[in-house]
Amino acid sequence: MGRTLSALVLFLQLSAHAFDWQGHRGARGLFPENSIEGMAGALDFPVTTLELDVFVSKDQKIVVSHDPVISPVLCKVSGSKVIYQLRSEELKDVECGSKPHPDFPDQKSVKTRVPLLSELVKRTEEMLKEKKRKPVSYNIEIKSSPDNEARSLQPEHRAFADLLIRELKDLLPADRYVVQSFDLRVLRHLHEKHPEVRLAYLHADEIKPEEIVKILGFTPEIFSPDYKHLNPEHVAFFHKHKVKVIPWTPNTTRKIQALVDMGVDGIITDYPNLIPTVTLKPQLK
Repeated sequence: MGRTLSALVLFLQLSAHAFDWQGHRGARGLFPENSIEGMAGALDFPVTTLELDVFVSKDQKIVVSHDPVISPVLCKVSGSKVIYQLRSEELKDVECGSKPHPDFPDQKSVKTRVPLLSELVKRTEEMLKEKKRKPVSYNIEIKSSPDNEARSLQPEHRAFADLLIRELKDLLPADRYVVQSFDLRVLRHLHEKHPEVRLAYLHADEIKPEEIVKILGFTPEIFSPDYKHLNPEHVAFFHKHKVKVIPWTPNTTRKIQALVDMGVDGIITDYPNLIPTVTLKPQLK
């Protein structure tokens, strides 16, 4: 009986570990998004992956930001400051995190700034050791689009992708990161030029699984849709094609639990503090 119980406990632990809990932009509901402090806050919860977004500075540094301009909602800034027109040194003078976020009333006021990817990863790796925590993965979104490219808000999409991969190779082993994007051009380029990189296809609209696989031209490791469009048939289709399904961004226990019960492989949420409120079902992988 004791041996059977031990085996069951081990099975449950392994099954839970396989589920990918991702902190969206760190822990956006609780701390300033895409900040070093936000990543630190996310590590206080059982996340397995830190999700973040990147652009490029004028001096070709990878910058952690969701928007091509420094947001006046997030930071103390006047006028339009385009990241691609600023040198990385100039970003250090911009104060972020201390303004109340209108959409996230529980977000703590923490004085921070717009970090470089290299700074954020190095500091996060130090914090993992300080907290005696197991390594986490990084899910990095290339915020590329044809419109951003046409408006000179970013480099040419292939150059953007190559620049990120060069930096990542200096920062992390390949099994510690995933690159995601809504931009099909970026994903196709990475698939062809950097086949060792795990890719996630972000999708915001109605889900038509057969068309998605066809339009992309290859099978990505992960499909990440807006959770509101996802149903069990979609999950079954992608699992049949050996694709993990990790939707974004349900932010209540009820919504997260419904997706877990649907059989998804992970969740990207603004509130990683909700993770302990969700019950995982043992799944054989």
